[in-house]
Amino acid sequence: MTLDPRRPDLFVIQATIPHPNREGSQLLSLSTPAAPFGRTPWQLALVAGYIGSLRKRGDEPTIESFQDYFVSRAASPVPAPAEPYLYTPWHDTQVTCLFDLAFHRHSFMQWPSISLAVLEQEAHCGRGSWSRLQRRRGALSVIAFAVEEMAAERDHLADQARSGRGDCGASLRELAGEVTDWMQQLHKAARADRTLGQAATVRDAIRSR
Repeated sequence: MTLDPRRPDLFVIQATIPHPNREGSQLLSLSTPAAPFGRTPWQLALVAGYIGSLRKRGDEPTIESFQDYFVSRAASPVPAPAEPYLYTPWHDTQVTCLFDLAFHRHSFMQWPSISLAVLEQEAHCGRGSWSRLQRRRGALSVIAFAVEEMAAERDHLADQARSGRGDCGASLRELAGEVTDWMQQLHKAARADRTLGQAATVRDAIRSR
């Protein structure tokens, strides 16, 4: 089937983030073309980057910081979704990958509390055709998922180069390696913080006896 070039396949990220000063939450949805970077590995790297930026600054997530982070990276080597998405992604056959993020009020060691659902479907297959659903809960779990997916993408591109399949260039393979290395460092930092937090919890429990 020939696809309408005016309606490219889309990646959509929607984030639900608590209001900073009152009850309730805000919802923001952004989109970017699915090709070439609007896919799970590359976009998970951006989500991990936002999580890491919150930890670095010691900030709680807000709609404003989320939007600023992604929109400011629309022209980066891994383009972030920056176009407002005003529809219902669950029933949009143009959407091939959907990230549904929910941030919560209680952080741990300044890592945000987050849950993530990743849904994927073949383009234009009809409503309700989501064929893959993956869930993660917690900053460490989301970052570990990002590392796993990006490492698989890096290895896939390397395999293509060795076998002569595919048309990706060396620059893309190098970028995949750099992103994977950076996320592995982020995961190492998150894991170290968790260990420190657990040790502090045990220490406090002992002292309270």
